[in-house]
Parts: sequence; C-alpha cells; structure tokens
Amino acid sequence: MDTVVSEAAVSLGDLYGPAAAESYRAKAPSAMRSNIANPGVYALGAFDGSRLAGVLLSLLRAPVAEIPFMHVLAAHVGTGVEQALVDATVQLYRAGGVDGILCECLPLSTMALREPFARHGFTAIEREIMTADLRSSELRAAPAKPCPALTEAQWENVARTLVAAYEGDPGRLLHLEVSGEPYALDFLRRVTSGSFGVSQADYCRVYVDGGCQGVILGCEAAPGVGFVLQVAVHPVHRGQGIATSLLRAQAEVYRRCGLRRVSLGVTSNNPARRLYARMGFVTARPVEAYVWWRPGCSPLPERGGG
Repeated sequence: MDTVVSEAAVSLGDLYGPAAAESYRAKAPSAMRSNIANPGVYALGAFDGSRLAGVLLSLLRAPVAEIPFMHVLAAHVGTGVEQALVDATVQLYRAGGVDGILCECLPLSTMALREPFARHGFTAIEREIMTADLRSSELRAAPAKPCPALTEAQWENVARTLVAAYEGDPGRLLHLEVSGEPYALDFLRRVTSGSFGVSQADYCRVYVDGGCQGVILGCEAAPGVGFVLQVAVHPVHRGQGIATSLLRAQAEVYRRCGLRRVSLGVTSNNPARRLYARMGFVTARPVEAYVWWRPGCSPLPERGGG
C-alpha cells in the first residue's frame, strides 16, 4: 500500500502543489486502513504474485454503489489490472440488485478505464478539474448579492433547490445527491461533517430572497486549496448573477481562511463551464466519470418515441 500512497501523492502534488503531496503522504495510510476496515466499504486488491498491483474502494449508498477511489500502480497499468478490478466490483453490485453504479474518482495514475467500464455498458462522462487563483480580479470583486453562511435550519430549502436545479439535467445521471430531497439532505450532512474534506461553517453559503434561490457548498481539497462541491441556482432565478455572487462570496471566505487557490469539477459540456472560465478558472486536468443505471432506474425520464 505504501507504493499506492507514494504514487498518488506525486499526482496530487502535480495538481495542487507540494503541500498537497506532503499532506497526503502523512494522512493517507491511516485513512486507507480505516476505509479497508470499514464493513461498509468493499476494498478490492489486485496482486502480481505477493505484490499489490492495484486497489479499488467502493461502497453501497442504497440504492446506488459508488466508486470513490481506484489506483493501478504504474508498473501494472494496461496489463489487465483495471479490467479485473472493474469486473469484480461491477459483478458484485449487479448481483446485489443495485439500481446504478457511479464511478467518479480523481485519477492519480495513468490507468485507462474507459474500455473496462464500456464492456459493462457504462456511459463515459467527460469532465475536468478547473482551478483558479483566489487573488484573481474576478474572484476578488465584491459579491453583488449578499450570500450568508448556510444554517442547518435552511437545509430542507437548500435540498429542494439542489433537486430543482438539476431537474431534467443530464448531470443527474452522475450526482445522486440531486436525485431527490432525502439524497440532498444526506449530502448536506456529509459535506458539513467533513466527509469530502475539511469543512468550516462558512464554507457553505446561500442566496436567500424569500426562499433559497442559490447555494454553494465547499470544503478544502488540500492545504491552501478550497474545493467547490456544488453551485446550484434554482431555474426560476437563473441569469440574475446569483452564481457569480456565490463564487465571489466563497472566494472571500477561502482567502480569509488563508487559502490561495480554489478548485472544482465540471462536466465539459456544462454551460456553467463558461462562467467558471470568466471567473478565472482554467482546466488543470481532464477526467472521466462512468455511470451505469439498470434499465428503468435512471434518474432522468426516458424519452418518448414519436
């Protein structure tokens, strides 16, 4: 496992800087052991003799299985390890009757996953990690609208906004948290409890004018780097500068906390990407996510014939 941590740390350092690599080397071994020991996590290893060649961690968040981490060691990339890990994981969850399987893990090696997932009927979704300097002029500008910190009393309204923002949007195929209010509420609990990264009370903010019209949810991806997990604006209130104000308010909070950069993930054909580019974000790394839904279980309505 030491080699997995070492390789992943180098890749993370390339993305977020040396401090991110150092932090990962220090924290990842205990986190890995904790995840592997967790009965709710399915930890799968591929071996070359007695040596570890790759690892995949997954979990069931009923009725969907998620794959948040996968790494194939550089010496074994392209040797069939990717396929073996994907095959075993997919077969396990499909046999268990899950509605869907989602894989959105940050690639920290050169492993090629499109073909292994394609063999099981998964759809590949092209995404990218974008980053910006928190001192950029667009992010330093004052928000045009007040965006106070999210309170727990607002969670139900925020959950409804998250679901409404993705109504009919292809992004629902990948983001379970926007498929219904119970999932959105669970997502809010996990974000604010630090499940995705270091969280502070100010890292989640809302725009409220008679009701929750927009929300931004964040955490810390690495030392000195903030991460935006979600920016969502209710469809009725789009085009009013709410997303821009939320991003600027979040950037102000991150700067106040001593962070230097901010990062986010976005689907490449999402119109929001143009907003992020205007705000100073640039593509740091292309990534792919993979989704499979059992027929009749997709969170998107099926298109009718005609």
